[in-house]
Amino acid sequence: MTSFDNYCLDDPVEPVQVFEVGQDTTSFPTRASYQRSDLRTVEDTSSFLKNNQNSPYKCRLVSICQRTSRRQLQITKPMLDLLVAEHGIGPSFWGVPSCFYRRTDDFEVVFCLPFTESCSSSVIEISYTLRYPEYKPQGNTWVIRQTGIYHRYDKTTSQNLFVLFNPTPQSKVHSDAEDLLCNSWSEVESDPFWLHRVLFATYFPTWRKYIAVQEHRFLPLARSAIANLIGGELGLGYDSLRTLTGLQTQFLEVSTILASATDLLDDLCTLISSGSVTSTNHVGVHFYKNQRRECIANSHNASHLKERAQIVSKLLADTLLFRDQALAKEQNSNMLKLNKSAVFITTLTLVYLPSSFLAVSIPPIFNTSQLLDPD
Repeated sequence: MTSFDNYCLDDPVEPVQVFEVGQDTTSFPTRASYQRSDLRTVEDTSSFLKNNQNSPYKCRLVSICQRTSRRQLQITKPMLDLLVAEHGIGPSFWGVPSCFYRRTDDFEVVFCLPFTESCSSSVIEISYTLRYPEYKPQGNTWVIRQTGIYHRYDKTTSQNLFVLFNPTPQSKVHSDAEDLLCNSWSEVESDPFWLHRVLFATYFPTWRKYIAVQEHRFLPLARSAIANLIGGELGLGYDSLRTLTGLQTQFLEVSTILASATDLLDDLCTLISSGSVTSTNHVGVHFYKNQRRECIANSHNASHLKERAQIVSKLLADTLLFRDQALAKEQNSNMLKLNKSAVFITTLTLVYLPSSFLAVSIPPIFNTSQLLDPD
């Protein structure tokens, strides 16, 4: 049974990394008030939080990773509890780590935690998870991974806290976020939602390529199925039918995941456009709207390919069925001919065997008078 609470480890190997920029350039002695810390134990976490109590941050990013996308997060439960308590993080946060539990099978392959928003006084909290394809050059394969974000923003102080959940150590969005904080602070400071923008800009362009790769696998099968149906020569078998069924499932997964992403982008656009956090003409609004349009286009493409794969799968299944029926009919015809031959041989045997048997087994009867008379 899957446990959604099984998302922390007792002995993590990878550190929890914290990147932050101070309220002013004198807050930290490092370059441009930027500081990085690696937390491996609850003692490290407690010491870090205590040492930075009197050094307020402008933006803090806590990055937690998995070693692989099927393993738990590289953090202990006491460490996570301490980070949540000391930062005043609300209960909506816990939905995000619950999506990173240990998996032994393909559970919840399309589930994405929906956009969650809560407001209290001047503080707004949002959280969600996002799925996307990623290429693995080692095995020349594609995998679907997920990243989670918790964001706490104080409108009064303009203080930003992000907790980023990564599927692998040193993920692409982790590296891009660190680089942006370290080298492009003015860009970060002007956009409270900068990490959301980095996440979509990093991973979402791969959707089109991922769909194209699956389409490249699908088209030869589709052409062969139609050509074989017309030509009568069937070069495809049940292995091809299984491949088509797998592709059909993948296209369905893509359209489902992209539908969730479209809803997420709608919610982000609504929040930013409301003016409650940023100005109504914030540049990020156009970025998220464009990302939403790309989501819809890719989703339509995947849905179209799913329907085509479904049609070709049915065509191939029917063709294989007709072929099997023709083979069965041919085998039955051959068996009927063999049966007729067997009946004919049996009839011949029954007609000729008795007389032949008698001729061989009964000796001839001679006239005794011929035996007695020598003349």
